[in-house]
Amino acid sequence: MSKIESVKWAGGARFKVGADVALDCLEKIREENDGSITADGVVEEAEKEESPIHEEFEWSDSIAAHEHRKYTARTMIRSLHVVREEAPNVEARQYELRVATKDQVVKLGIPQRSYRTTEDILSDPLERDRLIGRAIRDLAAFRSRYAGLSELAVVFSAIDDVAAA
Repeated sequence: MSKIESVKWAGGARFKVGADVALDCLEKIREENDGSITADGVVEEAEKEESPIHEEFEWSDSIAAHEHRKYTARTMIRSLHVVREEAPNVEARQYELRVATKDQVVKLGIPQRSYRTTEDILSDPLERDRLIGRAIRDLAAFRSRYAGLSELAVVFSAIDDVAAA
């Protein structure tokens, strides 16, 4: 087994606990469960007030329930796909995530997220550029995640071409 040289949170992750501390905690859970980690196992560990990941979770049931409903709403928004008359073989999201810029409304210091139709985003040059930039970052993340799969070399080459353009 290879040795981990360093650990960090993915871009955009908002955790207070250090990635190294979280890794140690998750590895402990994995070792205690025959090499597997489940969300239930992580929550069970986090319920312990002395756990290093305890503070990452909302323990007020009313607040957690509302946050779960918002998660369900975001999932619903992102999951709605449409097929348009002009492209009958293409299934696409109806709504795309739009993250507000710093000068726009922020809630608790976090830019307010909203969704717009893909059509609206593509008709606005600035928003279109942001969407394309996000797509390129997503492609780079895909490439990084699956870099060890030589079967995807052709795909990686295409990603490199798009990123270089």
